[in-house]
Order: sequence, then C-alpha cells, then structure tokens
Amino acid sequence: MANYISQNSDLMAEWDFEENTKLGLDPDKLTCGSNKTAHWKCGKGHSWEEVIYKRVNGKKCPFCSNKRVWIGYNDLPTLFPDLAKEWDFEGNRNIDILDIVPGSTKTVCWKCSVCGHRWKASIRQRTQRKTGCPKCAKLRRAVVRTETILKSSGSVADFDIASQWDYEKNGKLLPEQCSPSSNQSVYWKCPVCGYSWKAKISNRIILGRGCPCCTNKVVVPGKNDLATVYPELAKEWHPTANGTLTPQQVTIGSGKKVWWLCPRGHSYKASVMHRGHGTNCPDCNSGRQTSFAEQAVFYYIKQIYPDAISRCSDILPGRMELDIYIPSLQLAIEYDGSYWHKNKQKSEQEKYRLCSE
Repeated sequence: MANYISQNSDLMAEWDFEENTKLGLDPDKLTCGSNKTAHWKCGKGHSWEEVIYKRVNGKKCPFCSNKRVWIGYNDLPTLFPDLAKEWDFEGNRNIDILDIVPGSTKTVCWKCSVCGHRWKASIRQRTQRKTGCPKCAKLRRAVVRTETILKSSGSVADFDIASQWDYEKNGKLLPEQCSPSSNQSVYWKCPVCGYSWKAKISNRIILGRGCPCCTNKVVVPGKNDLATVYPELAKEWHPTANGTLTPQQVTIGSGKKVWWLCPRGHSYKASVMHRGHGTNCPDCNSGRQTSFAEQAVFYYIKQIYPDAISRCSDILPGRMELDIYIPSLQLAIEYDGSYWHKNKQKSEQEKYRLCSE
C-alpha cells in the first residue's frame, strides 16, 4: 500500500502540480493519511480542493459526480435547456439556477411554458422522474378520456363507474340507456362510504369527479363530520359562540374559523383544519404546542392509568417536559409526531438519556 501521494498513481493522475507547487505541497513528502487540503484536476479539466485523506478514501471529482456545479458541464440550463425555460425566476428569487445540480432534491418553483401555471417540485422529480406541469397533465388525461368516450358508441355500462350507479334512486333509468357524454344528472352511490349524490354523467366520466363525501366537498353527518372523525376534539367546540353551527356540520378539513373552549376555560378562534393539524389553545400552549394526536394518546392512557400526567415538568431538570408520565409505572411516553418534533431531535435524545439514567 502506498504511503506517500507520489506512490499512488490514481491520485498523482489528478494532482494539480501548478497550484500545489504554489502552496509548497510536495507529493513525495505528503502521506496518504494527510489532513492537508490540496488542489486536484480531473481528466475533464475540473479543478477543485479536497483533503488528501478523503481522496485516498475514494472521494472523486465533485463535478463529475454531480455534487457541485461546473457551469457549461452539469448545470441545469446546459443539461436540461427545456426545463430551464420553465424556471420560475420570480418564485426562486433567492436561488441561482446556475448553482443547482440536476440531481438535487431541493424543491423549487416552476412556471409552465405552455399554460403559465405555477407549481412546486424538486429538481430530481423533473430531471429524473420526468414530471411536468400538473395542470397540463390533468388536461391531457381529460382529453384522453374525452377522445375515448367520443370514439365509443357504447353506454355508461361500458365503464367501470357503472358499478356506482344508484339503481334505487334512478328508478327505471339504467346505465345501458345513457351516453357517457350525456349532461343528464343521475344518482351515484360510493362503494367506499355508501354516500349517494346527484351528478352529471359527463362530469363523472369525462372529468373524473369522485365522491363528494370522500373528498370532503360536502358534510355527511356520521361519516366525515368533525364529531364523528375526531370526537375528542369536538368536545372543545364552544357551546355558545358558534351560534347554530355544530361539529356535525363541518369536516375536519374545513378552513372555516370557529370558536373553541379549552378544558381550562380559555376561549379562542381557530380553523377546524388547523385544530386537526395540531393547533391548540394559545393561552395554554404559549411557548409549546401539543398536537391533537398527542392529546388523544393521553386521553386513552388516562382511561387506563388515572394518575397519568400530561406535559410533566417535575421529573427532568431545567425546562424539559415529558409528553406523558405515569407515576405508578415510572413510565415516560414521548409522542414523536413529525410536525412538532422534526426540529427537536437533540433535545429528545437528551430526554431519553436522562430517563434511562
């Protein structure tokens, strides 16, 4: 095994004599384990600096391996000129297109060169997975469906969607009697949730519209309303401030802002959707928020272990809190929800260490 750089033919092939001589770096005197930074030049003419021992351990040219950008070689406009035309300069004001490698997982803004639609997608999704404008893709699918239907001389019965035909409500009208491009409104029944609704045949077959209950376009008590989906959250619905509106009249995905009353008696306003995603009483959670999922876990644990404590701050030093603590078992439970804990890995690890001791 070579001890000195000069004895390693692969490294010597990329040793930049001109730049390294200026620095007084001699390959005959530098060992392969050296932590000095040297200049290198690959066979394609790319120059870069790297620590010697890292090169010995296999680190290659960052430009050839697409780790860094060499303008005119592996930048986005050079390799993917058509994609570069859809770069949204307004949306990417703080990002230089010439600093982006084609394999980057970074999410950036794009502007369709055909329809002008703006959307976000990672560089890799566009360069490797070949994804394009979602609006144009949806339109193309609709066009394909339309062309298929227009070429067909059949009826609704020829399509899979015929299985959703609500025979009871449509009476004597059968799918075999209706054209797939018809604007007639008929009843459909969802095979997933059982909801029955009225919609135009063409909207369902050509536009591909689905069940309004499953997509939360309508509220169906007992199926997708707040009281049914999140009964514990519904208990915090303010009993008087929302007028006649009830938890049975909104879906969990609703953006409507309503009044809530926390268990400690604080009133506040927040959208149903935000509550479902973890937003809680601002008075109780100043400085720290507790997701609803964590509250739900605590609720069910409390049913079995009445001594369970939420957000216990008496066990660990400083201001550290345990999400849930059961004194009778001397057991601490941490709810690792990605939304609230994604930036707290170090503090969570410290909690684990202290509890283990």
